[in-house]
Amino acid sequence: MSPSSARSKPEPCNLTKGQIEEIATKAAKVTGFVPGAEITPIVKKLGGEIEYLDWVGWLQHDHDTIEIDGPEKFTIRLMAVDGPLRHRFTIAHELGHYILHSLSGKKQITAGRKGSTRVEWEANWFAAAFLMPAKEFRTAMRELGSNALALAGRFLVSLEAAEVRIKTLQRA
Repeated sequence: MSPSSARSKPEPCNLTKGQIEEIATKAAKVTGFVPGAEITPIVKKLGGEIEYLDWVGWLQHDHDTIEIDGPEKFTIRLMAVDGPLRHRFTIAHELGHYILHSLSGKKQITAGRKGSTRVEWEANWFAAAFLMPAKEFRTAMRELGSNALALAGRFLVSLEAAEVRIKTLQRA
């Protein structure tokens, strides 16, 4: 059986948002990621690779943005024309699938960034916590206020990602 035929769609891990926050924070610590740092070395450290597709390549593939064939064996696909902040969040989101849904490669899965399912929410929660850890983000909010643009710049995320994180942490 080839790796692609062995892959399944991810199932929700059904952890709470708080539990996913803890896992993302631990994953960042274990991999040496700090807020605002380059994220692509983390993919390499975990044994993955990133493939950038042009428009033609994007339209020709099946739109799954991560394929996981085992521990330390996964590929993240990005559309080359997306900007670097979008790439950062997508990479962190896909790392969420790798860690939460494939159990760091123990399950062979393939996932795309489409739809509004529990699986996609979990990967988004992971990405937000990985790129914008609650403790550091709250510290930055005390320093910068709720200035989403300044916070986005500090954590190298999109304005929208910073705005969502502000609202999420203000509710918590």
